Amino acid sequence: MMQILWFAPLLLGLACSNKAEPEYRQEAEGPQGGVTEWRAVIVWQTADDGETSEDWVWFQNDVSEALKAKGIFVTEGGSKEVEISKGSVAIPAVDCSDFMDNKVGYVFAMGGKKPIFQKHEQVDDVLKSASHYFGTEISR
Repeated sequence: MMQILWFAPLLLGLACSNKAEPEYRQEAEGPQGGVTEWRAVIVWQTADDGETSEDWVWFQNDVSEALKAKGIFVTEGGSKEVEISKGSVAIPAVDCSDFMDNKVGYVFAMGGKKPIFQKHEQVDDVLKSASHYFGTEISR
């Protein structure tokens, strides 16, 4: 009898538990006029490996780490539309068609603001531009 009483809370809990609900997915508006808060940087590269400088990978790793530390989503791209997704927030593709002539750099994008291109420069220069665009201090 004592064993049944010991298992009763466990059995009652299983009987009363809710079934798992499907994951909630919030659809954000796109980069032009979106009201949902999201910030992303696309590490931009349309150049072949032979066309980029040796410091490119080194610098972009430092930039990416500083951005991620501020909660800014970082992804890679080089096409006319780049999909952005952060956790349960899906953002329509960022239109990068204006940046196709650029070989390497960064595309800054966020809800309610037009995406801009930042050319590849020293890490601190890129982070200064990102700070200005996103309205928050970003440093390494």
